[in-house]
Amino acid sequence: MDGEEETSLDLVTVSARKSLVASIGARRPSRASVLPPSRAAVAGAGLLALALFSTMPWIITALYGEKPGSLTSFARMCFGGSSFGRAAAYNDQGPHPLVYFPPISRIPTSLPVDERGTAAAARDVQLVACSRANGRTSDKEVRYCSYEGGYSRVYFQGRYEVDVYEARTGRQVGHRTLVGNISTVDCPSRVYSSIDITGRHEEETYPEQDDYNTALSGFVTGPRRPAGGS
Repeated sequence: MDGEEETSLDLVTVSARKSLVASIGARRPSRASVLPPSRAAVAGAGLLALALFSTMPWIITALYGEKPGSLTSFARMCFGGSSFGRAAAYNDQGPHPLVYFPPISRIPTSLPVDERGTAAAARDVQLVACSRANGRTSDKEVRYCSYEGGYSRVYFQGRYEVDVYEARTGRQVGHRTLVGNISTVDCPSRVYSSIDITGRHEEETYPEQDDYNTALSGFVTGPRRPAGGS
């Protein structure tokens, strides 16, 4: 170059080399991407894959429904909640693993699925049974218990409605009516309370676990029942 000293550059490790050469020849800045096209494409694909991976659980849940995390998870179906789209399918033939919940309880009980008494895991549950109180069988007192201070506790036989639902779809497949156990009702020797208690206190008896097992075992071992079945 006239009156100018030539300068050489090592462009072996320069990013966007072609853009830099063009900029030197034109003696003006040249806009270049931060990464070469091939590297930018790889980086973009990696970011897209990461975004898809992070949202994949949400996408699967939206498309196919939720997967139950534990037996307690099914309690929501007894309190107006939704079913589990990825619960075990309700097969044509048994056994159909079932979990039930007593009235106003979120503590699950799993019915045995075989003669060895094996309990079902959450991933295997096909049916959910929900029990709710429905008054008394009669106004006849089953047991009368009196205590000092004018306090009394009176027991009546309770009535309970048990609805059975398909865990995956929420469709009702059966219904049973149970009554409270009266053979083991006894008066507590003491009554504890944080406040003074007086007067008459009435309670309804509850079914025993064996009562639930007997009433619901047919749903476990029998064939698939149609929606709305008895």
